[in-house]
Amino acid sequence: MTIMDIYMERHLTQLHDTATASRMKEKLVLFTIALLIIFLMPVIHLGVIYSVWSTRKPRIDEEKCNCDCFDTIFRGPYEWPPASYKHVYFNSTTNTAKIWLLLSIGILAIYEVVKYVGTLIWHRKLRTAMFALLLSSIYPHYYGWWGFFNYLNEDFYSQWWHQVFFSITELISTILVVHLSSRENRMEPWKLLVIMDINSMHILINCLDQFVNNVLLHGGQSFEVARDIGLLLPDVFHVFICYFELRILADSKKVRIWNLFYKEELMMSAVLVTLFSLLGRNL
Repeated sequence: MTIMDIYMERHLTQLHDTATASRMKEKLVLFTIALLIIFLMPVIHLGVIYSVWSTRKPRIDEEKCNCDCFDTIFRGPYEWPPASYKHVYFNSTTNTAKIWLLLSIGILAIYEVVKYVGTLIWHRKLRTAMFALLLSSIYPHYYGWWGFFNYLNEDFYSQWWHQVFFSITELISTILVVHLSSRENRMEPWKLLVIMDINSMHILINCLDQFVNNVLLHGGQSFEVARDIGLLLPDVFHVFICYFELRILADSKKVRIWNLFYKEELMMSAVLVTLFSLLGRNL
């Protein structure tokens, strides 16, 4: 080998090692952030907020406590009902399997979103406005996840399809927001319109459902008011930011906002918002 070959090989090896170390550092940082988010959300929710709101509940005597409802299948031959105190009880039922699936989907979804968005931040390809929308949607998704958990855990299904409607439409909106978080993906009017339509539906349904009575008419308890505000504000924020982005697109093309769309698109948008608002209200 010539001196030049040795020199090139050495420097290419150094570049490869540097790039590998950088990728490993990036993966480790993003994994740690995802882990902290997954860990801290229920800790803040149950360990801080709900602990403050539930101060009147009696303290459990761990020595005298027992549970006749725990089937103890998980404990095998070591324990039979009634079981002694446990920090977590779970029975071996089909609903427990569904809850486990729900938990797995939630954890994997959080990790994948953190990895994707974190990579955009790391490489400076993030759209700040879309990232703000993503952050604002955390509570609605978290609330919906616990809603499904409670329905399955308590065999309470009167609000099941209502929550399914909200969660599916919220998920569609968030997928588009995550997609638009990358500067490499075009900010197209129809994508912004879909996000606006979905969140407009949520606003209409929430106002017709509980928000007006609980918040505006002061008919709700403090936790209901906080919940309804926490669910409505992200929808309003989504509509406002998407409208602002549409104005930027319209100004760049020197047209009015409605000229970004075909008339058929605007008519279909109005029809779908109306029909799906009625559907969601009556589920």
